[in-house]
Amino acid sequence: MNDEKLNIEKTILHHKEGVDLIPAIDACENKWLKVAFHLAFAATVRIGELLGLTWDCVDISEEAISENRAYVFINQQVERVSKEAVQELDSKEVILIFPSQRKNNKTVRVLKTPKTDTSERKVYIPGFVAQCLIDIKKGFRMWFFIVCAIQVSHTN
Repeated sequence: MNDEKLNIEKTILHHKEGVDLIPAIDACENKWLKVAFHLAFAATVRIGELLGLTWDCVDISEEAISENRAYVFINQQVERVSKEAVQELDSKEVILIFPSQRKNNKTVRVLKTPKTDTSERKVYIPGFVAQCLIDIKKGFRMWFFIVCAIQVSHTN
């Protein structure tokens, strides 16, 4: 069906309006949120795909950045599904079921493979987005080291 038959009104983001997004994103002080915005806009990554990203699916090496081929590989996503749907999903589709916060929830969050083969893809990212990911990863390593050091000091 074409859009006229569905009577859908589309909003087109003009180049000038898109440029206004960059200063807004740059003004964001939360580095995790900032990189999420960059990935959402620069790499057209959906929220469930963002939540499913892991470091082994990212190439932000110096070589990749210098050759303009840094990328994220989308091969899993986080989704909220009904508990009944989890039972019906193929066990190959579900990678992880996150614990429920409450016993009476009728839904659960799952990490799963994408719905279609075409959803699994390599998305090239601009160098500045790759640099944001490098900064996040460095901070994450430092945070992990501090948490481990604290746990070791508490066990002694």
